[in-house]
Amino acid sequence: MRFVVTGATGTLGRYVVNRLRDSGHDVLGLSRTGAGGHTATDYSVESLSALFQGADGVVDLAAARPRPDERLDLATTVVTAGNVLEAACRAWVRTLVQASSVAVYGPEAPRPLHEASPTRPRSPYALGKLTVERWARLDDYVELRTVSLRLSHLIGLGDDSGSLVSTYLRRATAGENLEVHEPLGPARGYLYAGDAARAVELALCTETAGGAVNVAGPHLLTPAQLAQVVSEEVGGSVVGGDPAWRHAPWHSTADEVDTTRAREALGFAPEHDVRTALQEIRQVLDRQAVSEQVS
Repeated sequence: MRFVVTGATGTLGRYVVNRLRDSGHDVLGLSRTGAGGHTATDYSVESLSALFQGADGVVDLAAARPRPDERLDLATTVVTAGNVLEAACRAWVRTLVQASSVAVYGPEAPRPLHEASPTRPRSPYALGKLTVERWARLDDYVELRTVSLRLSHLIGLGDDSGSLVSTYLRRATAGENLEVHEPLGPARGYLYAGDAARAVELALCTETAGGAVNVAGPHLLTPAQLAQVVSEEVGGSVVGGDPAWRHAPWHSTADEVDTTRAREALGFAPEHDVRTALQEIRQVLDRQAVSEQVS
């Protein structure tokens, strides 16, 4: 099958492109600059409509999460996603998979969070994700099968978002200290980008799937627990906090997010927890280090 992936140079985009190609699909990756051998686009409806011609499905990953010290350009983010949606319809694409986020849920919503739980986003990023989801539900796009994957926090190579996990990975790779400022919380779910890419492939290829689907890793980790496992599997030393906090048992993500629909609608369950995801990332980093030494 032929698929187009917007935002192909992002962390998840790279995993999705590789996953789909490894599965034998014809994949066209898009980015604003054409970096990495992908096709350049200005993300206008006209540009995208031409590039989407003949595609069986589109994966929309073009909206980046802002760094902690940056403000999200909400208008540009939503308009870009709207252009992807409109272009997919003009090109008669059958399926659109959107990368949404569990951040769309409100903090007051009862746990565990279901796809029908109240959505009261508290950040521009989450609001943008929910707006794009709802845009795709308009009657104008009823012929387009849309799957909105509400992903938890991603762990993957090449993440420069400035999130806690990306910061710990960067420091661990450099052998630097991993500082713990919040000893017990908040506990968050982390999803390996390779698993997220598999969920994307399942959403593209499962004709009966549609609507919002929660996709999360198996465990919730506090910052102290995350720092400890990154230190053990990648490098660096944990600084700050009680060691007991770092070694406390991990909690099940099912306490926070219900992923029943992902199992039933997509046949998806994560293959990695944080530790095995980091082990896979470490193997790639080691291979890259050997390659650089040889060259």
